[in-house]
Amino acid sequence: MQLLDGNNITLKNGTLKVADGAAQSFGVLVQNYSNLTVTDMTLDGTNLDKSALTDGDSYVLSNKSGTVSVNGDTNIIANNDGDKAVAFDVCQYGDYAAPSVSIDITGTVYGKIEVSESIAENLTVKNGRFENSNIMDVANISKKCGIKLVDGVYTVAGDSIIADIDGSGTVDANDITNIRKQLLGVSLDQGYYDINGDGNFNIIDLIRIKKLAAS
Repeated sequence: MQLLDGNNITLKNGTLKVADGAAQSFGVLVQNYSNLTVTDMTLDGTNLDKSALTDGDSYVLSNKSGTVSVNGDTNIIANNDGDKAVAFDVCQYGDYAAPSVSIDITGTVYGKIEVSESIAENLTVKNGRFENSNIMDVANISKKCGIKLVDGVYTVAGDSIIADIDGSGTVDANDITNIRKQLLGVSLDQGYYDINGDGNFNIIDLIRIKKLAAS
């Protein structure tokens, strides 16, 4: 299904899936150029092209342009073709305006996520569960979005997760030290520690992490 530029479209409730008998016929479930809202839906790519390992990638939600908001109890499920199976992407196409994608869900994204490095800041992740997503391999986007690897699952749960820089499970003195080193430019870790989510990394983030550690 292709959603064209210049339209405002909402997909809400239910499940969108390629029929079992057409599993070899489709490589993309939704190709989007519109301003799109997806709410309380399951985008199921289980039956997308099973030959993707040799024929090319399969995409559940391919975002080529437009402003995209994915929210509510939405699930995006790629098939089982491993690295060739993409849950969603944020990749500008041709002369179309670059897409901007926001993920704020209580559901799960299963499958790879692709983000063009030149527009990595156009992906905002507020809440969600990410499995088998390999998001940390794409333009270091995980730290820009505040995603941490916890027991094999990517989970986003507010700035307390972002502030847990060393992944210890708590925000403590070690995280404060890491922020200080980063501010001074002596840290070997080139991560992005925008703790308060204002799009910048500065002394305000140090103040915020101190408050979180004390709470």
